[in-house]
Amino acid sequence: MNKRFLLCFLFFIKVSVCFCENTEFIKIDSTEHFIIGSNKYFYYNDYLTSVEPKEKDFYYPETKIKLDNFYISENLITDKIFNEFLKETNMELKSLKEYEYWKDFWKRNKESDKIFTFATYYEALVFVDWLSTRDGKTYRFPTNAEWEYACMQSDKSIYPFGAQDGKFTSIKNINENNFSFFENKEVKEDYSEYGVFSVSVSQYVLDSFDGKTYASFNYFQKNPLMLSDTTFVSLRSGGYKYNTINSDDWGLMFQNDVEFDSDAGSTNIAIRLIEDHGTIFNAESDDACIYFQNTGIVKYPNTCLLKTNEKKNNSSNIQMNRNVPVLILFKSFNGKYFKVFTKIEDEWETGWVLSNNIQITNKNWYEIVFE
Repeated sequence: MNKRFLLCFLFFIKVSVCFCENTEFIKIDSTEHFIIGSNKYFYYNDYLTSVEPKEKDFYYPETKIKLDNFYISENLITDKIFNEFLKETNMELKSLKEYEYWKDFWKRNKESDKIFTFATYYEALVFVDWLSTRDGKTYRFPTNAEWEYACMQSDKSIYPFGAQDGKFTSIKNINENNFSFFENKEVKEDYSEYGVFSVSVSQYVLDSFDGKTYASFNYFQKNPLMLSDTTFVSLRSGGYKYNTINSDDWGLMFQNDVEFDSDAGSTNIAIRLIEDHGTIFNAESDDACIYFQNTGIVKYPNTCLLKTNEKKNNSSNIQMNRNVPVLILFKSFNGKYFKVFTKIEDEWETGWVLSNNIQITNKNWYEIVFE
């Protein structure tokens, strides 16, 4: 093979899986048989109250699923790239307006390569939308299933990262437990078997997590995605804290729920990306949908925000009394519905809206102002 051709080919491959600031996307091959969940786990609070953690009931029941190929970012978003977004959009983050300590910290570190952890779920999605537009690609959060497959060891070990004993000796003497103090790969043991780094950091996933939902899926559900009828969304991590001077070993599966635009905990939640290539979530089911981050205006009158079980009747108690801007996140695979978020009387609401009742406006999320 011609050497110049080979070099050009290798360069193309390298570029095709990279985005800004030298962050690579790792291709995770499809699987026809992945057991998600765990029928036993070690509860987080046991690490605070006892020397030996006690085994608890299942975290969420084991379920067999399928996943298509997906591309997940090797590293988490940094302060530097998020600051580019803030400068271009003039967006103000809740956590940096309300907490003086983090406001001062941000001033000192906004051009750094430290892991960014200051956005609410909504603010993080606004950033993802901006970055997708800038790069001409479709980025999104990983689903809970994709995150677990790529970021946790396949043997379901209690320590789902490189340090099999749960000890992070590379930062043993650092007396800090907030991930904002670290850079990607600084904690050298903190990686999955697929080479995904910083898996112990709390990070957003695309689902509105409910462990019981997995149990309701048919076996071998393809690309499962759990969408709630509430504005609660989810985060995951392989461990809740790094191993510091004042803590024991960490490494449990951790999941929690946060409000769509609440700053509670948002000073410690990071952003990991998937480069989406048209994944069909809940494929081969009535709930099949695709990622479709966009904006629109719902048409008044007779437009409802439908809960999942209301879609068949197209009837809901949440009625629009005027034309309202909406943020779109998903589209049903048959094109009939959009999953939207909007503000009604200054409160976030979510639901499905008939596609005939939405005018797509193709704006960036940061351009939408709710009155």
